[in-house]
Amino acid sequence: MQATAAEAVARTGLTVGLDHLPFEGLIRQAGVARSAVYRKWPNKEAFLGDLLLELARGQAPLGATGGEAAGALVRRILLARLDTLTTPDGRRAAAAELVRETALQDFRHLLGSPVWQTYLALTATAAGLPDGDLRGQVVAALADSERTFTARIARSHRGVADLLGLRPAGVSFETIAHLGNALVRGLITKATTTPELAEQRTAATIAGARARPGRDHADLPRTRPGQVDARRPGPAARTPGE
Repeated sequence: MQATAAEAVARTGLTVGLDHLPFEGLIRQAGVARSAVYRKWPNKEAFLGDLLLELARGQAPLGATGGEAAGALVRRILLARLDTLTTPDGRRAAAAELVRETALQDFRHLLGSPVWQTYLALTATAAGLPDGDLRGQVVAALADSERTFTARIARSHRGVADLLGLRPAGVSFETIAHLGNALVRGLITKATTTPELAEQRTAATIAGARARPGRDHADLPRTRPGQVDARRPGPAARTPGE
């Protein structure tokens, strides 16, 4: 029996849904007239469909982020480095620290966020919906939430880059935001089943973060911002989960 069920899941895929919500129980908890509920939603499936669409439209990623905490962290790092921001190396070093610390803060915040966990489950639910109007509406709503979320991250990156006089080479801030979001999301998913990943740190070099000891800036290899040159040491950027 289990083998047959496993084969069925392998053919159709595993779906995540809201079927566990008790329709009658929700009516009692809401304290609304049962007749009024059934006039609007003739059955549980109709209600769950509207609920799923409402959740998808809620822009959960924005609600799950620690925007105020992130802003405070950026200010703290830049204020601590004010005396070094007058040089290109100092600004690149500040950018490296901002990448390291904000990525770690986002990872820790989202890892413990019920709102974010719900959003990830929602995206999995959408993937398992049958083809039809509801699936199309839910996917479109999630895509709109993702665009809004990514645009917010990109604006933040652009603001810091403008402040430090830096520019990525050959890539947009939106692309950087998409890639960073995908990385953190993947690490959160892995940490759910492998919790020790959340505490692992790996030192990595960000190109141009600082000059080599004992060498003038003019002697350094020319690497454009955003590129990686393994020959150039710099402050270790710690990526959570690596």
